[in-house]
Amino acid sequence: MRKLLKYLSSLRYVGCYVALVGVVLSAAVSFGVYPKVAVVADAPVDPDEYGVLGFGLWKNGTLSPYPDDQPTIRRGPVYPAFVAALLMATNGWYPYSVQAAQCVLFGLTCLMVFWISKTLWNANVALLASGVCAFHPFLIWYTSRIWVETLTTFLFTALFASALYLSLRPTKLRTVVVGCILGISVLSKATFLPFIVIVPLLLGWVKDRKIGWRLAWGTLPVALVIVFPWTVRNWNLTGKLIPVHLGAGYTCYIGDSVVETWTQSPFSHIDHFHIGHKKALSLMEPSITGELKRWETEVLSESILRKDCIARYVEDPWFFVRKLALNSWRFWIIGGTTPKTALISIVQIPLLVFFMLSTIRTLKQKRLRTIQGTMLSLVWLYFLFHLPVLAKARLSLPLVPTMLICVFGLLESALNGGERST
Repeated sequence: MRKLLKYLSSLRYVGCYVALVGVVLSAAVSFGVYPKVAVVADAPVDPDEYGVLGFGLWKNGTLSPYPDDQPTIRRGPVYPAFVAALLMATNGWYPYSVQAAQCVLFGLTCLMVFWISKTLWNANVALLASGVCAFHPFLIWYTSRIWVETLTTFLFTALFASALYLSLRPTKLRTVVVGCILGISVLSKATFLPFIVIVPLLLGWVKDRKIGWRLAWGTLPVALVIVFPWTVRNWNLTGKLIPVHLGAGYTCYIGDSVVETWTQSPFSHIDHFHIGHKKALSLMEPSITGELKRWETEVLSESILRKDCIARYVEDPWFFVRKLALNSWRFWIIGGTTPKTALISIVQIPLLVFFMLSTIRTLKQKRLRTIQGTMLSLVWLYFLFHLPVLAKARLSLPLVPTMLICVFGLLESALNGGERST
């Protein structure tokens, strides 16, 4: 087996072959399997209505749910722009153009996993990490759906790949690359917003690669230049400081509702979501009167729900602690229904266990201030940012490729036959 692994890993362009396998497998699922099981599995192609936002950008030139032309501030612009560009290029071939593009993004993610693993360890680790990524059912499934997760998975992996690229030969141009990917990531999902400051801190803290604080902090202004125009758009529209988009109040409220009702169905999410959504509507409806613009309704709703959450935590801090504890495991395994949770758990729990072992080994070896330690830190911080709000397995998807890199890095000595890695 080791000889076969060594032979395959020695093949020229083997990383590209693995990426191609990922594209083919995800395309087979998206265009062959998914249409047949979507109804049975209760898996609509576009539950968050990114498609209508893409059509709104294409047809109306504004981020609005088509055919309505009233702007929204509930979504970041990158994924709708991604959808709109594909609609424009294919003259409205939807959702197939988006699914096809997401299959390509998935293949590129596999290719990055190969490059990162080979750079940090060796070709054996790279082949196995990228190969498992290419066959990973959790990752493949989401290429079929018009959800932001496939794009954010690509961006999260690209963020570390660019950081590693910078660490290999620190230059101003490579700093700009990191900053650009960071800014685009923030505009895709506001969860990345704290990384605008955290990434420079982590890169400057690395001691085994001479990046230096000047280049590390150079990523900050580049990311801000990308994010700032959208923040200005939101300010001009609403008169309020909204860096990317609203929605934290709503998802936080739904998360609170889950804490209240989770024992009724502990291993599913969809029922709790519907209960929380109805409660949120009943809380907001008395205050939403008259003819308000879309953004006015969104701002008012966000304010009402956010205030309710904060008041609850002040009144009952133990409730907030229980929420953090509950979300700490729901983030990794919870699907829409109990059977989905069981399937997700089969692939997620072993990955999480080995990733924790990788983290423990890194801490014991006092290697947190390395570029590998930076990779671990990014994963754990992304996880922590979701705990106060809402947690379900779909939100952990962007971390899977990076976790695979760390896990196979943990097994590097065994994979390399006890020899030193290159």
